[in-house]
This record gives sequence, structure tokens and C-alpha cells, in this order.
Amino acid sequence: MMQEQVDLTLRNGVATALIALTLVGMTCAQRPVITVGGSNANHTDLPAAVAAAVPGSVLQVRPGNYTGFSTSKPLRIVLDFTAATGSVSASVGSAYAIEITGLAAGQQFALVGRGASVNPGFLGAIRIVNSSGSVVLDSLTVTAGNAAVGLDVQNSANLLVQNSSVVGAPALQVQDAVVVASDVAFASLVGIGIFALRGALEFGLGSYSGYRAPALRVQDSTVRLAGNGTTPIRVTGSPQQAVAAIEAIQSDVRWLPSSFTVQPGGAGLAMTLVGGQAIPEEVPALVATSGPPGSPMSVAMTRPTAAPGLIVLGNLVLSHVAFGLPGVFWDESQFAVVLAVGTVDAAGLQRQTVWPNAPWLLGELFCCQGVVVQPTGAMLTSCAAAWLTL
Repeated sequence: MMQEQVDLTLRNGVATALIALTLVGMTCAQRPVITVGGSNANHTDLPAAVAAAVPGSVLQVRPGNYTGFSTSKPLRIVLDFTAATGSVSASVGSAYAIEITGLAAGQQFALVGRGASVNPGFLGAIRIVNSSGSVVLDSLTVTAGNAAVGLDVQNSANLLVQNSSVVGAPALQVQDAVVVASDVAFASLVGIGIFALRGALEFGLGSYSGYRAPALRVQDSTVRLAGNGTTPIRVTGSPQQAVAAIEAIQSDVRWLPSSFTVQPGGAGLAMTLVGGQAIPEEVPALVATSGPPGSPMSVAMTRPTAAPGLIVLGNLVLSHVAFGLPGVFWDESQFAVVLAVGTVDAAGLQRQTVWPNAPWLLGELFCCQGVVVQPTGAMLTSCAAAWLTL
């Protein structure tokens, strides 16, 4: 009966009003807005703008080429340009272009582009270190090349990266951190694609590739992988020797190999497992897109075969237990709303709507998460994705 009522609510369009009311309950006063670059801007470059910004500010960065920065502040930065119309590059002699360090527990930092390019320093492009808060990266083109790390995440509570392309050596390096990725292309042109030591990883869709080396090498880690049947995990470069697509050492990997196109190197295996376990568990895939107030937003959850499910919207928080299951990233203790309920299949359970055109929404971050109910009654949680009003 409750499901029928929710279905009716969605069909009648009342859910959009519920979303608006939920967002009102989640948000506070309008954030300070700082403009960077272009005419009549508050600042001409990012380092000065970041230094001057009070915590919680929104930095709107216009098309152009900018110098990178380091910060511990909970900021919202919008790189309002594509890879063709702007970039952020490391200053001369800097190790990284962007560093988020020491973000306090309960705080949130977001860096959003429209495909904006981030170019590396001599060690890497983006580094997140010693942070207890949440970091969201969305719609970026990270190009670290053959001698630097794309994303370097060390001793940090939670990174959610989505709708992006990351190239580096490796593309992603994780140590003692939680990383969630939705629709991200990770690739290395010279070695391992992704390396994790004592990491908790949740990856949905996208692609993963190493060059004559595993696409994914994990040690003392937990991994959940969501694919759609064609999601590639591959070793490129046609190595002479056998190279596994996934190398797991003392790690637990939850995935369905049939949900991926696995291409090992040579006569290598799909996965080499040393200790730990490979658990044949489906992970539903979830992808979300959003934008500034007044713009469209969407979310879709997919799985190979049809089953009932739902998608919820809530505050973005660290990993904890909800629905009696681990790996859920929305805060069930605060306001939440059901975005969609119905059949989850290859076409996807979807929700499309428009952000309320309210200035006080600018800079707010929300979490989308899905649950699929199997015929046995068991519930499967999707990876998380973010809705950002930026």
C-alpha cells in the first residue's frame, strides 16, 4: 500500500514539491559568492580568491587559465568552463595543482567543472590528505600524464568523484581512505590504473585501464564494483606476459564478472586473488547529473535484470549503516525523500526534474542512493552519487 501511495505521488508530480520542501529543510542562508576571472571579478586568480574566501563560500570561476591552490576550507568552487575554454594548472615548482588538506569532520568541499581541465605539478594533479570531511569532485578532466598521479587520496574519510575523466600514473592512488566513483574513466598510459592500500572503494560504471599492468591493484582493501554488462576493465599495451585485469591482495572484492567487459593482458586472468575473497555480488549502478539552481537534474539506477527498487535523496555524509546495510552515504537521521520507486532494469529507474530556482540553494550538496530488492528479499545498495547545486 505504501509503495502504491509513493507511485501515485510521483505520477501526480507532488514529489517535486516534496524535493523542494526537503531542500528547504536541509539548507541554510545564502552563501557568499566570489567571482574569479573575467570583467568586474572579485579576484583574477584562484590562490587569492581561495585565501580571501570565508568557509562555505561559493567561488564562480569564469573561462580562462588559472593557477592551482591549497586549502583546508569547506568551499564550493565552480570551474564554469570546459577543457577547451579553461584550465587549472600547478604553479611553478608545486607538487600538485590542487590540494585539499585537513578538512575537518562534518565539513564539505566541492570542486565542479563543466569538463574543466586540471593539469599536474611534479607529483600529481589533485591531492586530498588528512581530511575527515567529505570531498566531491564532479565533471573534471584530470590530465596528469605519464609521470604524475591523477588523484592522490591519503588518510581521508570520503571522496566522491563523478562524471569525470582521470589520466595519470596511476590515475587514482588511495591509502587509508574511502573513495566512491560514479561514471569516471580512470586510465594510466604507463602502468597500474588504480592502486589502493587499506582503501574502501565503491566504483560504478565508467572504465578502468592499466598499461601492461593491472587496471586495479588493491591490498588490504574492500571493493564494490558496479557494471552494466559492457563496463570495461582492461589491460592495454598488449603485454607479452600474463597480466590480470584486477589484482587483489588480502582484499575483498564484490562484483559480478558478467557485468563487465574484462580484458586482461596476454593470457592473464580476469582477477588474481591472494588471500581475501571474491564475492559474486551484484552492485546496482547509479549515475546522477545536476547543475546550478533552476537547471535540470537527473538520477538513474540500473541493473541487468528487472527487480523492484527505490532511489532516495538525503544529506551527504560519511559511510555508515542504513537499511541495516553498510556503504550508504545519505544521512537517515535527517530529512530525506524518495525520488523514484519502481522497476530497476537495464533501461534504469530514473528521476528527472529541475532544481528550484532559489539563490539559497547555490552551493548545497545532496546524496542520491539506491536500493534494489531481490526475489529472496535481500537488499542491494547502489554506489552513491551526488546532486550539487553548482
